[in-house]
Amino acid sequence: MQIAGLKSKSSARVTRLESELPDLRKQTSDLEESTKRELQAQPTMDSIQDLEAAWRRRDGLLRGWLEDLVAEGNGIDESLSQIQQRVEQWEDARGRTHAEAFPSTIRENIRQTLDQMSSTGSELRRQRTRLLTLQNEVVGLRSIAQESLNKIRSASEQQLAQLLAFDGPSLWSVPRFAPHEMASRLSDEIKRDYLSLQDYFSKSPKRFVFDLILLCVMIGFLFILKRAVGERLADRPELNASKYILTHPISSAIVVTALVTGLLHGDAPAAWFKCAFLVTGAALAWLLPGMVQREVLSVLYFLLGFRILELFNGPIPGNTALGFTLTLTIASAAFVATIWFRRRIKETENIPRQWTRLMVLGSWIANTTLGASLITASLGGTALSKLLTSHTIRNLYLALLFWVGVTVVRGMLVVLLKTEQVQELRSARLYHEVILRRASRIIGGVAILLWLLLVGGRITQVLPIGDAFRSILTTPLEVGEISISTADVLIFALSIWLSFKIARFICFVLDEDFLPRLSLPRGVPATISRLSYYVVLFLGFLVAVSAAGLDLSRFALLAGAFGVGIGFGLQNIVNNFVSGLILLFERPIQIGDKIQAGQLTGEVVRIGTRSSTIRTFDGAEVIVPNGNLISNEVINWTLSDMQRRVELPIGVAYGTDPERVISLLLEVAKAHPMVLSHPEPAALFMGFGESSLDFSLRAWVGTFDVAFVVRSELAVAVNKALAEANIEIPFPQRDLHLRSVDRGATIEVESVKPTRKSTDKE
Repeated sequence: MQIAGLKSKSSARVTRLESELPDLRKQTSDLEESTKRELQAQPTMDSIQDLEAAWRRRDGLLRGWLEDLVAEGNGIDESLSQIQQRVEQWEDARGRTHAEAFPSTIRENIRQTLDQMSSTGSELRRQRTRLLTLQNEVVGLRSIAQESLNKIRSASEQQLAQLLAFDGPSLWSVPRFAPHEMASRLSDEIKRDYLSLQDYFSKSPKRFVFDLILLCVMIGFLFILKRAVGERLADRPELNASKYILTHPISSAIVVTALVTGLLHGDAPAAWFKCAFLVTGAALAWLLPGMVQREVLSVLYFLLGFRILELFNGPIPGNTALGFTLTLTIASAAFVATIWFRRRIKETENIPRQWTRLMVLGSWIANTTLGASLITASLGGTALSKLLTSHTIRNLYLALLFWVGVTVVRGMLVVLLKTEQVQELRSARLYHEVILRRASRIIGGVAILLWLLLVGGRITQVLPIGDAFRSILTTPLEVGEISISTADVLIFALSIWLSFKIARFICFVLDEDFLPRLSLPRGVPATISRLSYYVVLFLGFLVAVSAAGLDLSRFALLAGAFGVGIGFGLQNIVNNFVSGLILLFERPIQIGDKIQAGQLTGEVVRIGTRSSTIRTFDGAEVIVPNGNLISNEVINWTLSDMQRRVELPIGVAYGTDPERVISLLLEVAKAHPMVLSHPEPAALFMGFGESSLDFSLRAWVGTFDVAFVVRSELAVAVNKALAEANIEIPFPQRDLHLRSVDRGATIEVESVKPTRKSTDKE
């Protein structure tokens, strides 16, 4: 049964590949003919890149087929080996039945089993023959793909060599304009774009479905936002940009969808990006009037027009008459437009200053590149001039698309924070401006980074520096058994940075919104938040190590080697770190506790990884290592509750009725509003002092913070009550004994009352 199942499954896969092979063979033949025609007719850099992308997709598909066929062949070989072993076992069993005269029914069953295995083996061998035939055909198609890729690489190298060949028409030899050449080129370009789009869509239909779903979701989300906060934004002039975005939901959704899904179509042909430009360009033209002033708007419309002209100029070689004319026209007009844009953008008021500075810097770079394009065109370097002009226009358009996308996303975020559902969150109410400011920085930073990566990717695809740059990033540096490259270091650093940001964000959400809603014991929320921070950092470290391609086993060995040195050199740090974990889990000290550690008394405001911060009652913040809080004696005044006992010592003159004093003290304590009734205040007769009858008034207050204030108020109230009751608070008294005095001296002793206690002591 197991062999039969393998046979039927293998046959189904082989049949599917056989049914798709004729179409693939025809598509490969058509692509091969198209490649030959294109390479013979002065191909442009864009057409070469399209052909290379198409053949790479074809080669990847064939490679996948070949891997499937090889896996099927290995499975068939394994099944045949198992059948051969079983045949030998059954043949041996049949020989024993003849020798030992087994019943005929057993011999018949053995014969049928051998016949069945022989039939199955024959079927598997026929299937293996079919599989080998398919493998040969796929290998042949893949050899065609490899050969075509080699030709395309040669054509690309020739194009790169022609960039520095100043042999085209120049300003001193004005070329003749040829309209029919443009029509022919455009016709061939449209046909090739149609075929490439058809091939790309057939290979990646799920991507287009995702694009459509995301677009519909974005449009629906914008309509929901508009309905949720439409009335709130009516009288808010500072939110005009957000209102404008909500009034153009389709265009805004198209821009955001194009930016998100554009990352998924990195291997798409140029025809896809042309179609995407036609859609996103229309959306930009519809959105720009509400985002920039009229003077700047005209320049941006010119940029969209230059991008359209660049589309027409793309299929025309730069060293032809028509290509030279279009390149020179686009470069000259764009050069003047960027200068005008730089002067006007400084006068705008509705664009943030940081974006204005970036736009001015970008216009300077564009002016430099376009100026270099005009100089190279005047000297006959038409190919290089066209390359500089086309990439400058594309990069400027891409920058415009990213800026509008960032503005749309920020506007959506502003509106989202105004909705009732979001306003229920404590963090959104209290930190609205902080969230908006930090989110805007993150969105803008991501947009700038993606733009730089896209621009750098285009440059490395065209210029030879791409291979050198990739070599610098990917060349490994080997230290013993560890191999690491520059790219690994950058990925590791970026992953660690993201881990810290994500950990801080999670702690912020837990502290402000999630944990306060739960009924947890005091100190538990802080522990959960801090542990979440450590867990996210640890997971981020593991992800960073994996993303950088480091072997965890070797890393563990390296960590063990360093651990010995760390154990000797960083004992205090490790001790404090472990002590910090003990503080988090055992919770003898919690944030907000009033503690006394040695001579230090204050409130715990932070429990960190290595140290904790205690704010004294004088306002100073003292950094205390966690090890000191664990190994030394610490008095925690608020560990189990916040109640604090206030004790006030009192002395009255001898001869006063103690019961009267106790009653008076209790009346004063019970009359104070901050003194708790449970536990009840107590007044105690402590004993007979040197100069007074000593009493102690003890009362409890609800919180530690008011203890000193209540003690002071009780002292004032007791002093007033004793004075009203004519009860004296005595001064210290001393008896003086003279052991030797001159007999002739006359001593008059008067009653002396010292005015200071220190006098008596002296």
